[in-house]
Amino acid sequence: MSEVFAVSDGIDLSDRIEEILGQVKPLAAEYYRLTGKPLGVTGEIAEYLAARLLDLDLAPARTAGYDALRKTDTGVERIQIKGRAFGDKANPGQRLGRLKLDAECDVVMVVLMDSGTLEAREIWEAPYPSVVEILSRPGSRARDRGQLGVASFKAIATRIWQDSGSIPVSAGGADGLFCPECGREFRKSWGGIDAHWKANHDHLMPYEQAWPLIRTGKYRART
Repeated sequence: MSEVFAVSDGIDLSDRIEEILGQVKPLAAEYYRLTGKPLGVTGEIAEYLAARLLDLDLAPARTAGYDALRKTDTGVERIQIKGRAFGDKANPGQRLGRLKLDAECDVVMVVLMDSGTLEAREIWEAPYPSVVEILSRPGSRARDRGQLGVASFKAIATRIWQDSGSIPVSAGGADGLFCPECGREFRKSWGGIDAHWKANHDHLMPYEQAWPLIRTGKYRART
């Protein structure tokens, strides 16, 4: 994996880090179950999982703008990695951590994890310019916060990895019935989407125009 995880003083740092995370993840998962809040290690776990699963090179600590590097046929991509844990009681409107608009970055990657185990369920990625474009829209709440909703991110992203033994994570997007603007979940059918949209999002696009796009998965979040 990364040169950061090379052998040092006879110790394979990659193995040692995996051992540490193996001890931390159950504690963080239990803390989440007890409090409903993350312990504060989600980001570090997400970075390590992405690097291990996708063979990325993690950047040195405190590198500005990106967390990992990926070699491609056209060069090296700089990747900013975010992580979110989801479970049965998770808020579908969860947002990603704050993103900088002027970072030296090419790709934003999101690792969605099971809140009960903090194991990766899905990994999504989107071009950094596409994320910046959404965050830069005038009047956008996402712009004020510097944070993008997970459902909004999935609307512009591509899923590049999924745990073969899991069902899709309920965080919005093409795999679930979720409002593409706020992430509200609709159980089994789109029943009620018309009233919900008209009450909350009609100012962004009239329901009559938005519904065909939502139904076919082509709607792109405005906020």
